[in-house]
Amino acid sequence: MTKLIHWNSSLPDIFDDVYKIFENKKLYFSPAIDVYQTDSKVILEASLPGIDKKDISISVEGNVLIIEGKTERKTEVDEDNYYRKEVRSGSFYRSVQLPAYAITKDAEAFYDNGILRLEFSKIKDVKPERTKIDIK
Repeated sequence: MTKLIHWNSSLPDIFDDVYKIFENKKLYFSPAIDVYQTDSKVILEASLPGIDKKDISISVEGNVLIIEGKTERKTEVDEDNYYRKEVRSGSFYRSVQLPAYAITKDAEAFYDNGILRLEFSKIKDVKPERTKIDIK
């Protein structure tokens, strides 16, 4: 029979320490996101593995995209029996400013295999303007 050996390090695990500090408070975690563009679209992809799409809320305020929701982990394992616990559960929240040329009113959202994909059309032929401001 194989025996689990408790991981030990001479360096402190800062993530465990941070978790202990906030363990009795409402915690949020921020999902990882990628934002990129094609010729006609701005695309955002968020990693939300194991989260049901009914537990995800997406909104846009001005040009700030907000992704939030919750995930619950149902387990029969007693907390004292964990050697390491890194899979997160609870509420999540992420906001990101979209480029000014992203059209938010016609956004489309897709969710597949734990990846949330949002697509925004781009305003055509937008070139950033540069304005010189004189110092008085």
